[in-house]
Amino acid sequence: MCLEFRGRGESQWDTDVSHYQAPQYVADTLLLLQKEKLNRVIVVGTSLGGIVGTGIAMVNPALLAGMVLNDIGPVIDPAGLERIGGYLGHGAEWPTWEEAASKLKEVNAVVYPTFTDQDWLDYAKKTCRETEDGLITQDYDPALSQGFASDSAANVELWGGVRRPG
Repeated sequence: MCLEFRGRGESQWDTDVSHYQAPQYVADTLLLLQKEKLNRVIVVGTSLGGIVGTGIAMVNPALLAGMVLNDIGPVIDPAGLERIGGYLGHGAEWPTWEEAASKLKEVNAVVYPTFTDQDWLDYAKKTCRETEDGLITQDYDPALSQGFASDSAANVELWGGVRRPG
């Protein structure tokens, strides 16, 4: 399974923006696994998916047969949070796929420094959608930024016993 969390991709947008936080995504995932009668899984989690996988490990470690984390670890770098907060929820729209790709490159080149222009266009087509007006926009609820900006989002404790720098 490849999950699209609430407010992202083809999943429904939530009318309660307080649900756009890791504990709710963990609860959603656990409910899905229960409904699918999956009692042992391997999680491959990138970024938010890794946070959710780690949350599952904290809540129900016996559920995990294994976990692969990508682009996430026990301590979340404040610079990464600042970068995400700088673009999340701004509701930007672009007239062409090429302009969308260019803006995504501008914001994310630090994350994917080896991407070619074609890679950025492919990335745009995977993470954006065309609106009814024919404009290109990122494929998530702009209200995600409200959950992200909350105090609890910045203070997620991923692994017990890990000390934060400073």
